[in-house]
Amino acid sequence: MADATGVSANAQGWHIEQDDIERLFKRFEQVMLGCPASWEAIPLDNAFTARLLILREFMHHLGYLSVFIVNTTASESP
Repeated sequence: MADATGVSANAQGWHIEQDDIERLFKRFEQVMLGCPASWEAIPLDNAFTARLLILREFMHHLGYLSVFIVNTTASESP
């Protein structure tokens, strides 16, 4: 989901603002209204959809201005 927002990652992960999630949600809405998902570069699997809706509602209704998504692959040791 972090990649779909267009926000660049740093070494630890992604700092995503509420506005970034809202923009992604608007793109998702466009797909649901008939715009091809490939135009918006949005996956349509159930897991992505559930995560986006839950995160958007969480941030929107509880007033969180940003989230930090940790890049777990970067923190794993070989």
